[in-house]
Amino acid sequence: MPTVEELVEFIADKAQPFRNVLYYSWSQWGDGKSQKPFQMTEQEARAWMDVKKNHQRVSVRAQNRSWDHSFDYARFLLDTFLVVTPLNLGNFYEQYMRALLGAYKFSKTFPRFYPNGNTPTVTRDDQDIMHVIRQRMVEVWKLPAMVLNVQDLMQTLGQHHTYEALCIHFLENCPMMQNLLNARQDPNDKAISFIEAESHLAPTALLDYLRVLLEDVVQKNMVVNQVDRSQENNSKYFALVHQQRETAWLEAFPDAGEEMIPQLTEFALDSRELFQRSEKVQVTADIYSEPGWKECMDEIFDGGRRTKNTRARVVQLMIMSNTFPIITEEFVKYYTQQRRLIKRWDSFFNKLDIQKHIFGDAIVGTRMPKRNYELFKTVLRGAVDDGSEASSGSEESFPAFDRGQDDGIRVKIDFFPIFMIGGLAAAFFLLN
Repeated sequence: MPTVEELVEFIADKAQPFRNVLYYSWSQWGDGKSQKPFQMTEQEARAWMDVKKNHQRVSVRAQNRSWDHSFDYARFLLDTFLVVTPLNLGNFYEQYMRALLGAYKFSKTFPRFYPNGNTPTVTRDDQDIMHVIRQRMVEVWKLPAMVLNVQDLMQTLGQHHTYEALCIHFLENCPMMQNLLNARQDPNDKAISFIEAESHLAPTALLDYLRVLLEDVVQKNMVVNQVDRSQENNSKYFALVHQQRETAWLEAFPDAGEEMIPQLTEFALDSRELFQRSEKVQVTADIYSEPGWKECMDEIFDGGRRTKNTRARVVQLMIMSNTFPIITEEFVKYYTQQRRLIKRWDSFFNKLDIQKHIFGDAIVGTRMPKRNYELFKTVLRGAVDDGSEASSGSEESFPAFDRGQDDGIRVKIDFFPIFMIGGLAAAFFLLN
C-alpha cells in the first residue's frame, strides 16, 4: 500500500513548532503503537535518546498498512497540529514554556551538570535572546485581534530580565492564556481561524522559537553525555530523564506530580535524519501509454463519470506522494478549512482543475516514491480492466470517495497536565 512519508514531511514543515513530536508520533505509528502526542514515558524517552545517540535508522513500515489506514494517519497529523482549537493551542504554549522553564531552573541550580560552556542557551538570559522572546510574545498578545499599545506592552515585558520572570508574566497575563482557562472550563471543538493558526505556527512566531531553545537544551545535554560520566558523583543527573525528576525542574510545574511531567525528549529531540527514505523514481512520458491514462484524460476534458473513482484515487495518491507540492498545499488548506467548519472535504479529489493538472504535461519529470509509482499504474488500470473500475482492488485497498467524511477524527489534546497559572488560575479553579 502507499507510503505517506512525503506528506508527513510536508505537514511537519507546515507545523514547524511541532515537528519533533510529529516525527516521534510517526515512528510510533510505524511500529503499530499509539501515535497520540505528549504521552512519552520515561522508558521511551531513554530509548528515543539512545536511537539518536547511536545514529540508528528508523524504519516506518507504512507499506504494511491499508490505503485508508495510511491516509487516515496523515489526517490525524493535520487534525492534531493544523486544525488548532484554543484549548489545544494554549496547552501547546504552556507545555513548551514550562518545559523550557524546568530546564532553565535545573541548569541554574546545578550548573555543574552542564560543564565546559555547554549551559543551555536560555539559562544565560542573554538580552538579545530575551528581546526576541519579548517581540514574539507581543505578536501572541495581539492575536486574534487584541487592540493594545505595543510600546507600553514592550516596556512592561522589558521589566522582566530573566526567562523565568518573563515566562511567568506571559502565563499569568497573556489574553490567550486566559482563553485557555476558559476553554478548560467549557471546552469545545471550534478551531481558530486559518490565518490565526498560521501566525502561531510561522517560523517567526514564539512557538517555533521555543522549539529552537528546547532543542538547544537536548543538544547541550547530548554533548555533556558524549563522555563517560559514570565515575562522577551523582552521574545519573547528567541524563535528562533524571533531571526532570529534580525539585528544581518540577517547580516549573507546580501542580503536577512527577509522573505528569512531559518528557522533553519527545518534543525537543530533532530526529529527522534518522528516518529511512523510500527510493524515488522519476515519472517519464511512458505514463501516457499506461492502460487507463487515456480513458481518464478523455473524461476529464470531454466529460464522463465511468473513471470518476479512479481519478479521485489518483489525486489522493499524488497528495500522499507530494508529487505536486502546489496541489498538496491546496489540499491542506482546503482540508483544514473544511474541518474548522465541520464540513465534508472529500470533494477535493473530484475537482476537475486538480485532475487536469495531474493528467497533463506537468506529470512528466515529477518524482514520487517507487512504491507509490507502481501503485499509480495499478490504479490507472482499474479504469479499463474488465470494463469496470471495481476490479482495480477491494474497497479497503482503493476506497471510493463519494461517502461522507465527517468521522470525528479531530484530536482534542486533553491529556496535557492541567497546570495552575499563578494566583489567578488557582482562584479560578477553586471557584469552579
